[in-house]
Amino acid sequence: MQASIIRSHDQYLSSNYNSKTIVWDARWPDLPGTKPVLIFLHGFKGFKDWGTFDRICDHLALQDLIVVRVNFSHNGATPENPTEISDSEAFGLNNFTIELDDLAMVMDQIQNGPHSIPRNLIEPGRFILMGHSRGGSTAILKAAEDPRVFLLITLSAVADFETRYSPDILREWEKNGVIYVENSRTGQQYPLYYQLYQNTIENRNRLYIPYAASKVSVPWLIVQGTGDQTVSVENARQLLEKNDHAKVFFIEGADHTFGGSHPYHLPQLPDDTVLMLDKVSSFIASGKQLK
Repeated sequence: MQASIIRSHDQYLSSNYNSKTIVWDARWPDLPGTKPVLIFLHGFKGFKDWGTFDRICDHLALQDLIVVRVNFSHNGATPENPTEISDSEAFGLNNFTIELDDLAMVMDQIQNGPHSIPRNLIEPGRFILMGHSRGGSTAILKAAEDPRVFLLITLSAVADFETRYSPDILREWEKNGVIYVENSRTGQQYPLYYQLYQNTIENRNRLYIPYAASKVSVPWLIVQGTGDQTVSVENARQLLEKNDHAKVFFIEGADHTFGGSHPYHLPQLPDDTVLMLDKVSSFIASGKQLK
């Protein structure tokens, strides 16, 4: 008989930046015993309630985990409108430093309270990080600096933020102070302020993804679709080259979201998402035995 899933209501934290709010929720199976905490991180133009993420996290919780989904404080979603990017100014002011500090606050709160997860279920100091796209990059950076992380899973992760923008775009960005990115689903134009690039360069000792990847000392699963048009398959190869602890799983023809979309109302998860979850579940099952 399959365990039932218990869900918390949304939890709120005040970010250290611009009076914005971090929102997170949790779910866990109705099973006794302590469980590691898996924190799921959305990517660029994403949010914790995007598309297939709810059902993905249900599946993961049934692996006897406490699964936490996080909305970074500057992802553009708001507590009042959690399923759309409506705060474009916050979106434009986001950067990796903010996301890492937001994540640290969530980890500290889970570890020390207060929150709605029963304390007797939390395995102390044992976090799994799982991030999609830019959330995968944030997970790499955090895994390299925080000893509480004991497993790392990245989905379609960006391998090097500094090289994602051409010299022409960088010159325009610096000159104007802003560039705009389009939401292909809604047609909205979101600002990206030059501070994002400046913050990455000024904090390169902390935020350079290739260096952080080389410093990850825990088991690491890299999952990448070969049909990804947003983050190319070369990113997975670059990450793998940087780390002896990493393993890669390519899904032939899979796109950036493994067949998912927002909103997602189909009764079954996409086939590529199922393949991804099967591999992730096996990786977690073997990794949970590590101390």
